[in-house]
Amino acid sequence: MVCPVCFWEDDCLDFNNPNWDVPSDTNDDLTLRQARENYHSFGACHSKFVGVVIGKKERSSLYYEQRNV
Repeated sequence: MVCPVCFWEDDCLDFNNPNWDVPSDTNDDLTLRQARENYHSFGACHSKFVGVVIGKKERSSLYYEQRNV
């Protein structure tokens, strides 16, 4: 599943350690940490997805809910 907010594709590798620094084959070899830094810098996990993620205005209406895995 691809996140419409940041465009990270869930690779099922971060369930027990959300700060993994392991490259994700599914996400162009980005680590989850790099993707999070990219999101905070320009609003998507990778610069090539900036145009396809939901906009800042729409994001502001969302709320964070921690997933229980």
